[in-house]
Amino acid sequence: LGRLYPGSAVVGHYFYGYQLSIQSAWLFARNLATVLMPSLSKLRLDADRHQKAFLRAVRTISTIGIPLSFLQAAAADPAVRLVLPEKFYPAIPYMVVLSIGMAAQIAVQPASAMLRSQGRFGAFAWISWIQAIMILSLVSLAAWRGSPLIAAATIAALISVFGFIH
Repeated sequence: LGRLYPGSAVVGHYFYGYQLSIQSAWLFARNLATVLMPSLSKLRLDADRHQKAFLRAVRTISTIGIPLSFLQAAAADPAVRLVLPEKFYPAIPYMVVLSIGMAAQIAVQPASAMLRSQGRFGAFAWISWIQAIMILSLVSLAAWRGSPLIAAATIAALISVFGFIH
């Protein structure tokens, strides 16, 4: 965004919108995935227990985290206006769009822990590389042909798609 919109404040607005939108996903799912990976690693020799533990984790994380992301998107405008100074108001649309995308990101955390706990680091690395290349190319195209908000929506969509691929 910085190269496409030099001298514009849009990069800062996007940055703050992104930072605020990842709070529920990272606070909840990312921390739980950190604990989940070693737990799943201990169960990897027992495929049935391994799968049941993974599904239980996904259900738990999704039950709490996905509604939290949508609540965060819905409450973004009044919360930012209540707590932050006016210079952060332009970040609200980015926060809303990216918070919706983070709902799917919550499901990615246990899936990536599952891949790593099975020792499938190669598959995890390939998925990560493909995701990075797609995000970089499609978001650049969206920012170049559209607007920074369309780029944010593209990221939200790609995060959702890769949530299902993991």
